[in-house]
Amino acid sequence: MVLGGGGEPCSLCKQTVYPAELMTTGLGRFHFSCFRCTKCARQLQQSTYCQDAKTGRLYCKPHYSQLAVAAGIQAVADGGVDASAGVLVHRKTKTAEEMEVELALDEGALVWVELGMVPDAVSLLGADLADPFVACTVVGRSGEVFTVSSGGGEAEVPRPCVWLRDRSSSANNLRLQHLNEANLLGNVQRRFEARHIYTQTGALELLALNPYAPLCSYDEDQMERYRRARGAPVESAPDEAQQSEEPHIFGVAEEIWRAVSEAEAEGASAGTESRSVVVSGESGSGKTESNRQLLSYFRWRSTGGGDGAAAISRVLALSDVLLESFGNASTVNNHNSSRFGKYLAVDVASNALAGGSFSTYLLETTRLVRRATGERNFHGLYMLCAGAAKHKRAALRLRAAKEHFYTLVSSSDKQREAAAPPDAPTRIERRFDALEDALSQLRGVRAVSVWRALYAGLFSRLVAELNALLRPDGPANGGQYIGLLDIFGFESLETNSLEQLLINYANEALHHLFLRHVFRGFSDEALASVLGDASRIDNRCCVALIDAPPKGLLHILDHQCRAPQGSETAFCLSATQKHEEDPFFTVPKLSRDCSHDASSAFIVRHFAADVLYTSGGFLESNNDTLVGGSHWLRASTEPLVTELFEEDKAVAGTFSSVGGRFAANLKELMARLRSTQTHFVRCMKSNGGALPHTFDAPYVRHALRDRLPKLATPRGIGLTRAGCAPLAPRGLLQKRPAAALASRRRRRPRQGIRAEASLARVASETSRGSS
Repeated sequence: MVLGGGGEPCSLCKQTVYPAELMTTGLGRFHFSCFRCTKCARQLQQSTYCQDAKTGRLYCKPHYSQLAVAAGIQAVADGGVDASAGVLVHRKTKTAEEMEVELALDEGALVWVELGMVPDAVSLLGADLADPFVACTVVGRSGEVFTVSSGGGEAEVPRPCVWLRDRSSSANNLRLQHLNEANLLGNVQRRFEARHIYTQTGALELLALNPYAPLCSYDEDQMERYRRARGAPVESAPDEAQQSEEPHIFGVAEEIWRAVSEAEAEGASAGTESRSVVVSGESGSGKTESNRQLLSYFRWRSTGGGDGAAAISRVLALSDVLLESFGNASTVNNHNSSRFGKYLAVDVASNALAGGSFSTYLLETTRLVRRATGERNFHGLYMLCAGAAKHKRAALRLRAAKEHFYTLVSSSDKQREAAAPPDAPTRIERRFDALEDALSQLRGVRAVSVWRALYAGLFSRLVAELNALLRPDGPANGGQYIGLLDIFGFESLETNSLEQLLINYANEALHHLFLRHVFRGFSDEALASVLGDASRIDNRCCVALIDAPPKGLLHILDHQCRAPQGSETAFCLSATQKHEEDPFFTVPKLSRDCSHDASSAFIVRHFAADVLYTSGGFLESNNDTLVGGSHWLRASTEPLVTELFEEDKAVAGTFSSVGGRFAANLKELMARLRSTQTHFVRCMKSNGGALPHTFDAPYVRHALRDRLPKLATPRGIGLTRAGCAPLAPRGLLQKRPAAALASRRRRRPRQGIRAEASLARVASETSRGSS
């Protein structure tokens, strides 16, 4: 789906955007972000809105009604113009779905009431204003005004505040009778409060809410339950297999294991039936734990292979601890945040683990020398200070972690100076560091570059050793495998640097992969008929903004790194000049709350949120060149150090782009994921404070609305339920028409001739297509 041609200005903010990003009203064309109520900032629908013909201001219908009553003006009729108020109310013809909802909104109907639109009703209904919706029952109706009861009181509310709700929760969002935002949130909340943290969204995605508390549903008894669960065969309908069991991460693992094992037993071509699991979500949402449970299930499910498979299983268990120790750190959002991405390919043969290999992405080595306030360095450094044997501590001159400058919890310089006594080792080390930097620069190499290169080399060596243990005979020769992707979640911090841009770029690429899986086979017209603003679903333009040559942000950054007089200011100004008309790119404006402008920062409009990136340190972070350092490191008396940098002889001193290398690796990863059958697990926080068993409805509502992919939104689910989701396996298409045809003939041999002919034709065509 390609956005329209030349740009057009928004009638309200005057910003030039693509035509596909504009909503057309009776009084102009408006950008989606501007199409909100002036009073409550609620996103308006093109099907109904109120607009002041004099000022151009937009209102939702309830707030316009309040303004009209306050001004003594009679409410405007749909489709009419009140000349005295100068307000135009536009209403499209109601769809069949809208008519069905209107008929269902009768006395006794179960509904949700959106409290943010009727704050006066909060006390009358005995509700909490912090809750976005309250469950009510319709007890009366007068036109577009409903009398609702919550059990704690009654109130009159206008029609736009009322949403139909289901009587009970559902383990699958697609099986909800009423598809709306309130009902989706209510369904997830009711299941969470019943200790069901998993909810299925169709056959493609499992939604997992982090409870921030240990659960008793990950033992071997639970694994056995899902192994024995009676479900339909792999080639049958995905929804049928879900009916006998609650959604669970083990259910996803069992489906994958069974499919790969059966394909391997049937002699399928190498890799054709391999599966990948993409576990995504923001930092702290539980991605690492979900991957750990998947791997734990596969290790338990491996029943053949003898001592070799047992050895592979032990190495996989050990690798989990090692890679977390040297690649994870405590951040402001997560005490065990993965500061690198990894893809584990596990070979499966004869119903057993037969090998594996790790691929890693973008280890955040800048954390060694620079961290945000309140964050820590990699876990392994603190473990070394706390747990090293006595003779090791003496040999390495180790002290307590708090006495080493680079293992201190990061804080501002003033806070650190105030907290430290005059003779503190911190002050001595800071002076020693300054001397060391000066001496290293005289030798033509920066100390921080050496430290980063050493740590990255050691980490790569660790991964290589694990891969050698997992595949002692070298790379796998064909066969099926299961891929597990554990990659950093979307980040929007107080200060966002190049690391956050690359992390969010990876999340954009994964989001695009998900959308391609959900909506593959649909034409733009089919998407538009259900989603309306279908062009906004496809985020390929945001991905291209970052990586497409020659104008992508990463390419502009590389050019500045190579230029003799390159600078962060020149990078920002060049990016602004090349992307000033790009709807996914904008620049901040100087204000009391923002000290940045186009020369020092820029904003990327990601699928999850708009993120402000400050360019300070971009060039340093992107330059992985070790000028002069390779020579000194190869001359080291430590054999391991010499080995780590022996490979760099040919490229020593040449520019090495961190962003360019990451983009190339990411494209390889996407190609690998596209070559497998992909499953998705979407992790979400249940609250923003990491509180155990606490469901913060406004927080989760924001995540469902802005961060969860479009499939789990009402309109996305509506598309999937519209009858055109091409997600059923071919075997199902072959069997069901034939079975339905036989059943119809048994029941009514003389009727339904036309339907029988259609079923026979479908069965014939699908059988022919599979041969």
